[in-house]
Amino acid sequence: MANTADSLDLYAKVEDLLGVKEAAPALYAHYLLFLNTVEFDTLLDVGCGSGDFLRQMQGALDIPRVKGIDLSPSMVAQTIEQGIDAECIDLCKLKDTYDVITAVFDMMNYLNKTQLKEFLHCVKEHLKAGGYFLFDINTLYGFKNVAVGSYIVDDDTRFLTVDSDFEKGEYISEFTLFEKEGKL
Repeated sequence: MANTADSLDLYAKVEDLLGVKEAAPALYAHYLLFLNTVEFDTLLDVGCGSGDFLRQMQGALDIPRVKGIDLSPSMVAQTIEQGIDAECIDLCKLKDTYDVITAVFDMMNYLNKTQLKEFLHCVKEHLKAGGYFLFDINTLYGFKNVAVGSYIVDDDTRFLTVDSDFEKGEYISEFTLFEKEGKL
Protein backbone atom coordinates (compact mmCIF):
# COMPACT_ATOMS: atom_id res chain seq x y z
CA MET A 1 0.00 0.00 0.00
CA ALA A 2 1.51 3.33 -1.02
CA ASN A 3 1.74 5.93 1.73
CA THR A 4 -0.80 8.36 0.26
CA ALA A 5 -3.84 10.05 1.78
CA ASP A 6 -6.10 7.69 -0.22
CA SER A 7 -4.33 4.55 1.02
CA LEU A 8 -4.28 5.90 4.58
CA ASP A 9 -8.01 6.66 4.38
CA LEU A 10 -8.59 3.10 3.15
CA TYR A 11 -6.65 1.88 6.17
CA ALA A 12 -8.88 4.05 8.38
CA LYS A 13 -11.92 2.25 6.96
CA VAL A 14 -10.57 -1.21 7.74
CA GLU A 15 -8.38 -0.75 10.83
CA ASP A 16 -11.04 -2.29 13.07
CA LEU A 17 -10.95 -5.46 10.95
CA LEU A 18 -7.19 -5.94 11.32
CA GLY A 19 -6.94 -6.83 15.01
CA VAL A 20 -4.94 -3.71 15.82
CA LYS A 21 -7.15 -2.78 18.78
CA GLU A 22 -6.48 -6.15 20.42
CA ALA A 23 -2.69 -5.65 20.27
CA ALA A 24 -2.79 -2.02 21.42
CA PRO A 25 -2.91 -2.46 25.22
CA ALA A 26 0.31 -4.51 25.32
CA LEU A 27 2.14 -2.09 23.03
CA TYR A 28 0.89 1.00 24.84
CA ALA A 29 2.01 -0.50 28.16
CA HIS A 30 5.62 -0.48 26.93
CA TYR A 31 5.42 3.21 26.06
CA LEU A 32 3.70 4.02 29.35
CA LEU A 33 6.37 2.14 31.30
CA PHE A 34 9.03 4.49 29.95
CA LEU A 35 6.97 7.69 29.94
CA ASN A 36 6.20 7.18 33.63
CA THR A 37 9.92 7.57 34.37
CA VAL A 38 10.54 10.92 32.66
CA GLU A 39 9.25 14.46 33.07
CA PHE A 40 7.76 16.16 30.04
CA ASP A 41 5.07 18.69 29.15
CA THR A 42 4.47 18.09 25.45
CA LEU A 43 3.91 14.95 23.38
CA LEU A 44 3.51 14.70 19.62
CA ASP A 45 2.32 11.44 18.06
CA VAL A 46 3.27 11.17 14.38
CA GLY A 47 0.90 8.98 12.40
CA CYS A 48 -1.63 9.31 15.22
CA GLY A 49 -4.29 7.27 13.46
CA SER A 50 -7.59 7.42 15.31
CA GLY A 51 -5.97 8.96 18.39
CA ASP A 52 -6.28 5.94 20.67
CA PHE A 53 -2.62 6.06 21.77
CA LEU A 54 -2.85 9.74 22.69
CA ARG A 55 -6.12 9.20 24.53
CA GLN A 56 -4.57 6.36 26.54
CA MET A 57 -1.44 8.35 27.38
CA GLN A 58 -3.45 11.45 28.29
CA GLY A 59 -5.66 9.35 30.55
CA ALA A 60 -2.74 7.66 32.30
CA LEU A 61 -0.34 10.61 32.58
CA ASP A 62 -0.72 14.26 33.44
CA ILE A 63 0.47 15.66 30.10
CA PRO A 64 -0.25 19.39 29.70
CA ARG A 65 -0.19 19.29 25.87
CA VAL A 66 -0.63 16.41 23.43
CA LYS A 67 -0.99 16.62 19.68
CA GLY A 68 -1.44 14.09 16.92
CA ILE A 69 -0.56 14.44 13.27
CA ASP A 70 -1.44 12.12 10.41
CA LEU A 71 -1.52 12.31 6.64
CA SER A 72 -5.03 10.82 6.58
CA PRO A 73 -7.82 13.40 6.89
CA SER A 74 -10.16 10.62 8.01
CA MET A 75 -7.86 9.56 10.86
CA VAL A 76 -7.33 13.15 11.97
CA ALA A 77 -11.10 13.64 12.08
CA GLN A 78 -11.41 10.55 14.33
CA THR A 79 -8.72 11.91 16.65
CA ILE A 80 -10.41 15.30 16.89
CA GLU A 81 -13.73 13.55 17.68
CA GLN A 82 -11.99 12.13 20.77
CA GLY A 83 -11.24 15.68 21.93
CA ILE A 84 -7.55 15.52 21.04
CA ASP A 85 -5.68 18.24 19.18
CA ALA A 86 -4.81 16.83 15.76
CA GLU A 87 -3.78 18.10 12.37
CA CYS A 88 -3.45 16.65 8.88
CA ILE A 89 0.12 17.75 8.20
CA ASP A 90 3.53 16.35 7.40
CA LEU A 91 5.92 16.39 10.36
CA CYS A 92 8.45 18.44 8.41
CA LYS A 93 5.94 21.28 8.00
CA LEU A 94 5.20 21.71 11.71
CA LYS A 95 6.42 24.81 13.54
CA ASP A 96 6.47 23.66 17.19
CA THR A 97 8.94 21.57 19.18
CA TYR A 98 8.07 18.81 21.65
CA ASP A 99 9.56 17.06 24.68
CA VAL A 100 8.45 13.66 23.40
CA ILE A 101 7.72 12.53 19.85
CA THR A 102 6.24 9.09 19.21
CA ALA A 103 5.66 6.99 16.10
CA VAL A 104 3.51 4.06 17.18
CA PHE A 105 2.37 0.81 15.52
CA ASP A 106 5.10 0.35 12.91
CA MET A 107 4.51 3.81 11.41
CA MET A 108 8.15 4.04 10.36
CA ASN A 109 7.96 0.74 8.46
CA TYR A 110 5.96 2.48 5.75
CA LEU A 111 8.84 4.81 4.85
CA ASN A 112 11.43 4.03 2.20
CA LYS A 113 15.10 4.81 2.92
CA THR A 114 14.93 8.34 1.50
CA GLN A 115 11.72 9.12 3.39
CA LEU A 116 13.14 7.62 6.58
CA LYS A 117 16.24 9.81 6.42
CA GLU A 118 14.10 12.93 5.91
CA PHE A 119 11.68 11.82 8.64
CA LEU A 120 14.46 11.37 11.20
CA HIS A 121 15.88 14.78 10.27
CA CYS A 122 12.44 16.33 10.87
CA VAL A 123 12.10 14.50 14.20
CA LYS A 124 15.40 16.05 15.25
CA GLU A 125 14.18 19.51 14.17
CA HIS A 126 10.98 19.23 16.22
CA LEU A 127 12.39 17.51 19.30
CA LYS A 128 13.42 19.78 22.16
CA ALA A 129 16.98 19.43 23.46
CA GLY A 130 17.06 16.49 25.85
CA GLY A 131 13.76 15.19 24.46
CA TYR A 132 12.79 11.64 23.62
CA PHE A 133 11.83 10.00 20.33
CA LEU A 134 9.98 6.73 20.94
CA PHE A 135 8.99 4.36 18.17
CA ASP A 136 8.46 0.72 17.33
CA ILE A 137 9.17 -1.12 14.12
CA ASN A 138 8.50 -4.51 12.67
CA THR A 139 11.51 -6.77 12.23
CA LEU A 140 12.96 -8.52 9.21
CA TYR A 141 11.83 -11.78 10.81
CA GLY A 142 8.30 -10.39 11.11
CA PHE A 143 8.22 -9.32 7.48
CA LYS A 144 9.63 -12.60 6.17
CA ASN A 145 7.85 -15.08 8.43
CA VAL A 146 4.82 -13.56 10.13
CA ALA A 147 3.30 -10.83 7.97
CA VAL A 148 3.35 -12.65 4.62
CA GLY A 149 0.34 -14.43 3.20
CA SER A 150 -3.33 -13.67 2.91
CA TYR A 151 -5.70 -12.30 5.51
CA ILE A 152 -9.43 -12.41 4.82
CA VAL A 153 -12.21 -11.03 6.99
CA ASP A 154 -15.94 -10.50 6.43
CA ASP A 155 -18.15 -8.54 8.84
CA ASP A 156 -21.40 -8.70 6.80
CA THR A 157 -21.02 -5.13 5.48
CA ARG A 158 -17.37 -5.28 4.42
CA PHE A 159 -15.19 -7.96 2.88
CA LEU A 160 -11.45 -7.35 3.17
CA THR A 161 -8.49 -9.22 1.77
CA VAL A 162 -4.90 -8.33 2.53
CA ASP A 163 -2.28 -10.10 0.44
CA SER A 164 1.28 -9.58 1.63
CA ASP A 165 4.65 -10.70 0.38
CA PHE A 166 8.30 -9.99 1.12
CA GLU A 167 10.51 -10.04 -1.96
CA LYS A 168 13.95 -8.62 -2.65
CA GLY A 169 14.05 -6.87 0.72
CA GLU A 170 10.69 -5.14 0.24
CA TYR A 171 7.42 -5.82 2.03
CA ILE A 172 4.40 -5.35 -0.21
CA SER A 173 0.79 -5.54 0.91
CA GLU A 174 -2.30 -5.15 -1.21
CA PHE A 175 -5.63 -4.32 0.41
CA THR A 176 -8.89 -5.08 -1.39
CA LEU A 177 -12.13 -3.90 0.18
CA PHE A 178 -15.69 -4.60 -0.88
CA GLU A 179 -18.42 -2.65 0.89
CA LYS A 180 -22.11 -3.50 0.92
CA GLU A 181 -24.34 -0.79 -0.51
CA GLY A 182 -28.09 -1.00 -0.22
CA LYS A 183 -29.96 -4.31 -0.01
CA LEU A 184 -28.65 -7.46 -1.61
